Amino acid sequence: MSDGQTEDRFLKKIPLKNGLSLEFFDASRKLAGDRWRVTLIAVIHIPVREIWNARNIAGILLSDLLAVIGEEAIYQKKMERNFIDEKEKDSVLASMEDSLSSSQLSYLSHGEFPIRFILKTYRDLFQKKTWYPGVSPDKD
Repeated sequence: MSDGQTEDRFLKKIPLKNGLSLEFFDASRKLAGDRWRVTLIAVIHIPVREIWNARNIAGILLSDLLAVIGEEAIYQKKMERNFIDEKEKDSVLASMEDSLSSSQLSYLSHGEFPIRFILKTYRDLFQKKTWYPGVSPDKD
């Protein structure tokens, strides 16, 4: 989830009312001396096939979704604070987690969140592609 050089520390998993789970990770890194970049990453893994098979809306075929998104859409929210004293690191991280939970939990738990996120991800990725689902990007 972060730069790939070090492993993010799993903090906790919160089950959501829509059947998904919100996971929190500590991706904090020491900057210099006793100063830290405190980073909280919140992640939800959304199984495209499972969600889409249950709904199949907007005239978009599952095969098109899978060609553009893949089997899983990943919601990720990152919060950072820089130059935090080492003694305050844990309390700042907890504060960030509380803030994200209180401001986003009802939205992320909503029954329509997974399908809306899949559609948004599809549209965002599809607009960036120079090829269309069902047509290999290698073919002219």
